[in-house]
Amino acid sequence: MAGKGFDRIAEHYLVPTALVVLNMAAVHALFAHAYQPHEPAPLALLAVAIALLAAALATKRRYLLVLSVAYYLAVLAAAFLG
Repeated sequence: MAGKGFDRIAEHYLVPTALVVLNMAAVHALFAHAYQPHEPAPLALLAVAIALLAAALATKRRYLLVLSVAYYLAVLAAAFLG
């Protein structure tokens, strides 16, 4: 098949997962800004996560979708464990 074909796994599983995680990251950023307005580090990490998720959704590349979701999960784990 020449060119880009339909990627069933990306379209049916990874894109919806990334959309849910993007929504969670946006809400997480709003709460982080509301409750910790003078700490820029968590907001910067969340901004990077949101940018990665948006880029992954724009390109719909399988590896970028997986890595951006994994990055946000790492940020989330660091927030709860650290």
